[in-house]
Amino acid sequence: MEQDAKSGNDNIVDAEALKKAEEIESTILVKDAAVTKSGQMSLPRDVADALGVEYGKSRVRLVVKKDGTVMIKPVKNVMERFRELRKRFTPEQKRLIRKNMGKTVAELRRQWDNSPEGKAYYKERYGA
Repeated sequence: MEQDAKSGNDNIVDAEALKKAEEIESTILVKDAAVTKSGQMSLPRDVADALGVEYGKSRVRLVVKKDGTVMIKPVKNVMERFRELRKRFTPEQKRLIRKNMGKTVAELRRQWDNSPEGKAYYKERYGA
């Protein structure tokens, strides 16, 4: 409990109640979900919709905080993230990436082909 120092009167401000009120204001949805014996949980449709999660296609990340609260965040797959990132590049940047990526792959392939492991692999695989 804190006392209001500005006015000098005895207005008491309950900091914990204030914090709870702020949490309630920022809450858009509260749902319960059952946990099975095997530890699985179904994400309620309203929650999935609010997060933009598609059943069978999306992944979520569960973040457990020290105070016991759990956050559920949608996780984008690698290709979704790559497509979003690609939109930010200029045509010149895209051209340079394609050019250098090809060089990098070719260089890695040359290194593998000339390494003892690569030579052993090709000998075992193709008898060469």
